[in-house]
Amino acid sequence: MVKRSDWASYACLTLLALAGGARAQQKWTYPNCPDVSSADFTKVVLVNKIKDPTLDEPTRMDFAADGRIFFSERGGKVKIFKPSAPGASTGTIVVAGTFDVYSGINKDGSQAESGINGFVLDPAFASNHYIYIDYAPKNDSAWHVSRFTMTGDMIDMASEIMLFRVGTQRVHCCHTGGGMEFDLKGDLWMSLGNNTANPLVNADQMSFINETAQNGIGDDQGHAANTNDLRGKIIRIHPTPDGKYTIPEGNLFAQGTAKTRPEIYTMGHRNAYTIALDKYRGWLAWGDVGPDQGGETEEHNLVSKPGFMGWPYFVGGPGSHTTSDPASATYSYRGNKNPAAPVNNSINNTGLNNLPPAVPAILPYKESAAITGPIFHYDGANPSRTKLPPHFDGKWFISDWNNGQGYLKVVTLNADGSAVTDNRILFPNNSMVGPISIKIGPDGALYVVEYGGTYFATTGDTKIARYEYKGTCLPETPTLPTTTAIAARNRAAAPAMVAEINLGSNRVVDMPEAAKGFRVFDLQGKSVWQYRAAGGRARVALPAYMGEGLYRVKFEF
Repeated sequence: MVKRSDWASYACLTLLALAGGARAQQKWTYPNCPDVSSADFTKVVLVNKIKDPTLDEPTRMDFAADGRIFFSERGGKVKIFKPSAPGASTGTIVVAGTFDVYSGINKDGSQAESGINGFVLDPAFASNHYIYIDYAPKNDSAWHVSRFTMTGDMIDMASEIMLFRVGTQRVHCCHTGGGMEFDLKGDLWMSLGNNTANPLVNADQMSFINETAQNGIGDDQGHAANTNDLRGKIIRIHPTPDGKYTIPEGNLFAQGTAKTRPEIYTMGHRNAYTIALDKYRGWLAWGDVGPDQGGETEEHNLVSKPGFMGWPYFVGGPGSHTTSDPASATYSYRGNKNPAAPVNNSINNTGLNNLPPAVPAILPYKESAAITGPIFHYDGANPSRTKLPPHFDGKWFISDWNNGQGYLKVVTLNADGSAVTDNRILFPNNSMVGPISIKIGPDGALYVVEYGGTYFATTGDTKIARYEYKGTCLPETPTLPTTTAIAARNRAAAPAMVAEINLGSNRVVDMPEAAKGFRVFDLQGKSVWQYRAAGGRARVALPAYMGEGLYRVKFEF
């Protein structure tokens, strides 16, 4: 990624408006295709109990560039689906590693949710073979986040290097988190659940908040609202080659701040079980599983900066269960706190008393278990014919576990990601049985881990499926005739050329003949979009979600 200070080292070129002055914005066209529906997709089952008789509670997946699909089972196994040919639905399933995890019964008799909480492949997995795993070892009351090295299809268990350890309670269920993703800078983002005994609540019963008595299990002010504890958080760290990590700039608390953990990016989560990154716009999304109190206590969230998300004092949006305090109208549930200046006075709190202002959910609703999927960016250079069409460019996929009767929604956001402008169903209820992990594969297709409809069990409905787009709204990368003047300047420019473009009516980039692609940066040096092709002069339309203003384009040769 190019830093802002590096711009002076490049020869700059201004892309001028096309001859004749401002023109209408170039747009994608969909011949005979005004919209896309579930009828345009074919569901292909890759893994189920028939193909893998030992399949047991799959919860997470990730993709290697060579076509292998990695998935983890809560009970301790990491497995790999190896397709028989690129894109094939048949293949072999191998066990890459088995972990001795804590996944059974808690001390109070409740079912534990821990085990393998999550995993992710290193961005340079093809060369370094690193895999990061968040798991609960049986012999330590904690979550371990460790790096392992793989040899072929096998995890070298002796290669473990622990990045960090989070102490946990094992008396009562629930909430592990475990969402893990890397961004374009190599920063690792991951969610950690609140690990607190959270019973059913209503507007008058705050049994998960206890400010006067020592209650390390039931008081979430010692976990999610504690600035000095990693539980109930989404963290951002930068793993280093020696198996340790550094802290990126811009997290919620600066390094050295007393009674805080610098790893924290967002806090005040109950169970942000799934997360997603918009790697080009720098947005973080997650689904936060709320209490079963009957109001709009489920949350889909998206932020572009760190903050305190409110739990356990505030949750959801306007709903049927509100307190008598009129200021609670922003939330479905509100404790006796001021959202603008919440204070954590609990005896169980080891962090700061004064917390950052609470941030309401961007999309609260009434359901059972919020699951976030990816924010999609269309790649016209991807040769796959089953990839999602550009209709979904910049859109956010979300779902809900919903007692095993899941759907898939498509959310449209405004330019800065601060508000939802459209929210509609693509796959209706019962299309997916317990969606628990939703990803976009390297082929641009949609993949879903369907856990099934029964808690802590694997049934005939349990599967990993690929939803292949079969519609006709899949144009090739848009190309328009280039103007002689711009094409000549591009061909004559230095290979490391950076172009400036002011996005207004002109939303196209003229790519030099020898270029293999380009990356678009905002003025702060943040990568916001990239395009790759096999080469050849082309005029490429930029996505509609990029707001007007000045951007810089670096061509790749």
